[in-house]
Amino acid sequence: MMFLFSEQYLSDTRDDDLVAAAQQGDRNALEELILRHQGWIYNIALRMVGHPPCAEDVTQEILIKVMTKLSTFEGRSRFRTWLYRIVANHVINMRKRGMEYFFPSFDQHNAILSSTPDMDVPD
Repeated sequence: MMFLFSEQYLSDTRDDDLVAAAQQGDRNALEELILRHQGWIYNIALRMVGHPPCAEDVTQEILIKVMTKLSTFEGRSRFRTWLYRIVANHVINMRKRGMEYFFPSFDQHNAILSSTPDMDVPD
């Protein structure tokens, strides 16, 4: 299995400088920011949702959000702090909207499945 979201550092440029360049339209700077932080975003998403395929979807959604909202980053915090808030808020809002349903345990999941009546499906 290939890991889709690995961290890649293409240069030693600081995040602040990459953000400033990306906000001015530098696509290479934006690409480097994404490549640099996508693995970190995925790891947070995985801890929050607990399921790798869901974490991959969440990571992609967040990366799109970062690309479209980067112009709102004002630099009052570190870039990763801003990213963390985006990840956390995205997952929290996703759960509030009920887009994902998570079972706290296999026992609970088994209980729900066991309580579902067996019904013959009509021909």
